[in-house]
Amino acid sequence: MPTVTVSRTIDASPDAVRDGLADVESLLDGAGFDEVAVDGREVRVTKRLGPKTIRLTLDVDADAAAALAYDQREGVFDAMRTEYVVEGADGDSGDDDDDERVEVTATTTFEGGPFGAATGAASVIRRQRGQELDSLAAAVEG
Repeated sequence: MPTVTVSRTIDASPDAVRDGLADVESLLDGAGFDEVAVDGREVRVTKRLGPKTIRLTLDVDADAAAALAYDQREGVFDAMRTEYVVEGADGDSGDDDDDERVEVTATTTFEGGPFGAATGAASVIRRQRGQELDSLAAAVEG
Protein backbone atom coordinates (compact mmCIF):
# COMPACT_ATOMS: atom_id res chain seq x y z
CA MET A 1 0.00 0.00 0.00
CA PRO A 2 1.24 3.53 -0.66
CA THR A 3 2.44 5.45 2.40
CA VAL A 4 2.59 9.18 3.09
CA THR A 5 4.67 10.50 5.99
CA VAL A 6 4.70 14.10 7.20
CA SER A 7 6.62 15.41 10.24
CA ARG A 8 6.75 18.64 12.19
CA THR A 9 8.91 19.79 15.09
CA ILE A 10 6.67 21.40 17.68
CA ASP A 11 7.84 23.61 20.55
CA ALA A 12 5.75 22.06 23.31
CA SER A 13 5.94 19.26 25.85
CA PRO A 14 5.07 15.69 24.82
CA ASP A 15 2.03 15.77 27.13
CA ALA A 16 0.73 18.99 25.58
CA VAL A 17 1.11 17.51 22.09
CA ARG A 18 -0.59 14.25 23.07
CA ASP A 19 -3.44 16.24 24.65
CA GLY A 20 -3.76 18.19 21.40
CA LEU A 21 -3.94 14.97 19.42
CA ALA A 22 -6.53 13.56 21.83
CA ASP A 23 -8.83 16.47 20.95
CA VAL A 24 -9.56 14.96 17.55
CA GLU A 25 -12.44 17.29 16.75
CA SER A 26 -10.35 20.46 17.26
CA LEU A 27 -7.37 18.92 15.44
CA LEU A 28 -9.36 18.10 12.31
CA ASP A 29 -11.58 21.17 12.43
CA GLY A 30 -8.51 23.40 12.64
CA ALA A 31 -6.99 21.61 9.66
CA GLY A 32 -9.64 22.78 7.22
CA PHE A 33 -12.23 20.02 7.07
CA ASP A 34 -15.60 21.50 6.18
CA GLU A 35 -17.43 19.31 8.69
CA VAL A 36 -16.15 17.32 11.66
CA ALA A 37 -18.31 15.25 14.02
CA VAL A 38 -16.99 13.06 16.82
CA ASP A 39 -19.12 10.51 18.66
CA GLY A 40 -16.99 8.40 20.98
CA ARG A 41 -14.45 6.60 18.81
CA GLU A 42 -16.29 7.42 15.57
CA VAL A 43 -15.19 10.47 13.58
CA ARG A 44 -17.00 11.77 10.49
CA VAL A 45 -15.27 14.31 8.27
CA THR A 46 -16.27 16.09 5.07
CA LYS A 47 -13.97 18.05 2.78
CA ARG A 48 -14.87 19.76 -0.45
CA LEU A 49 -12.11 19.60 -3.06
CA GLY A 50 -13.22 21.49 -6.12
CA PRO A 51 -16.17 19.63 -7.64
CA LYS A 52 -15.65 16.59 -5.36
CA THR A 53 -16.85 16.12 -1.80
CA ILE A 54 -14.91 13.63 0.26
CA ARG A 55 -16.71 12.00 3.20
CA LEU A 56 -14.96 9.63 5.57
CA THR A 57 -16.07 7.74 8.64
CA LEU A 58 -13.07 6.95 10.81
CA ASP A 59 -12.68 4.69 13.82
CA VAL A 60 -10.17 5.84 16.44
CA ASP A 61 -7.95 2.95 17.54
CA ALA A 62 -7.64 3.60 21.28
CA ASP A 63 -5.42 0.53 21.68
CA ALA A 64 -2.73 1.70 19.26
CA ALA A 65 0.80 2.41 20.47
CA ALA A 66 0.70 5.73 18.57
CA ALA A 67 -0.51 8.91 20.28
CA LEU A 68 -3.47 8.87 17.85
CA ALA A 69 -4.46 6.30 15.25
CA TYR A 70 -7.57 5.85 13.15
CA ASP A 71 -8.83 3.61 10.35
CA GLN A 72 -11.30 4.50 7.65
CA ARG A 73 -14.48 2.47 8.06
CA GLU A 74 -16.44 4.13 5.23
CA GLY A 75 -15.26 6.45 2.52
CA VAL A 76 -13.46 6.90 -0.74
CA PHE A 77 -10.43 4.71 -0.06
CA ASP A 78 -10.43 0.92 -0.22
CA ALA A 79 -8.44 1.07 3.02
CA MET A 80 -6.74 3.84 4.98
CA ARG A 81 -4.95 4.09 8.34
CA THR A 82 -3.29 7.13 9.90
CA GLU A 83 -1.01 7.13 12.94
CA TYR A 84 0.52 10.10 14.77
CA VAL A 85 3.70 9.36 16.71
CA VAL A 86 5.29 11.77 19.21
CA GLU A 87 9.03 11.61 19.87
CA GLY A 88 11.51 13.91 21.55
CA ALA A 89 13.09 16.25 19.00
CA ASP A 90 16.45 14.76 19.98
CA GLY A 91 15.26 11.33 18.83
CA ASP A 92 14.26 9.93 22.22
CA SER A 93 10.86 8.44 22.99
CA GLY A 94 9.26 11.74 23.96
CA ASP A 95 8.20 10.23 27.27
CA ASP A 96 10.35 12.67 29.24
CA ASP A 97 8.08 15.63 29.93
CA ASP A 98 11.20 17.77 30.41
CA ASP A 99 11.36 17.89 26.62
CA GLU A 100 9.91 21.15 25.37
CA ARG A 101 10.35 20.28 21.73
CA VAL A 102 8.95 17.20 20.05
CA GLU A 103 8.80 15.66 16.60
CA VAL A 104 5.32 14.58 15.51
CA THR A 105 5.08 12.22 12.58
CA ALA A 106 1.81 11.44 10.81
CA THR A 107 1.91 8.33 8.64
CA THR A 108 -0.99 7.35 6.39
CA THR A 109 -1.16 4.10 4.46
CA PHE A 110 -3.94 3.81 1.91
CA GLU A 111 -5.26 1.82 -0.98
CA GLY A 112 -7.40 3.15 -3.81
CA GLY A 113 -8.94 6.59 -3.70
CA PRO A 114 -10.90 9.19 -5.62
CA PHE A 115 -7.98 10.86 -7.35
CA GLY A 116 -7.00 8.20 -9.87
CA ALA A 117 -3.34 7.36 -9.50
CA ALA A 118 -1.84 6.82 -6.08
CA THR A 119 0.35 9.89 -6.58
CA GLY A 120 -2.73 12.14 -6.76
CA ALA A 121 -4.16 10.65 -3.57
CA ALA A 122 -0.74 10.87 -1.89
CA SER A 123 -0.50 14.57 -2.74
CA VAL A 124 -3.92 15.31 -1.21
CA ILE A 125 -3.13 13.21 1.88
CA ARG A 126 0.29 14.86 2.31
CA ARG A 127 -1.28 18.32 2.19
CA GLN A 128 -4.03 17.31 4.65
CA ARG A 129 -1.63 15.75 7.18
CA GLY A 130 0.53 18.88 6.94
CA GLN A 131 -2.49 21.08 7.71
CA GLU A 132 -3.34 18.86 10.68
CA LEU A 133 0.19 19.11 12.10
CA ASP A 134 0.22 22.88 11.53
CA SER A 135 -3.12 23.13 13.36
CA LEU A 136 -1.73 21.02 16.21
CA ALA A 137 1.37 23.22 16.48
CA ALA A 138 -0.73 26.40 16.55
CA ALA A 139 -2.91 24.94 19.32
CA VAL A 140 -0.13 23.74 21.64
CA GLU A 141 2.86 26.01 21.13
CA GLY A 142 3.12 28.58 23.91
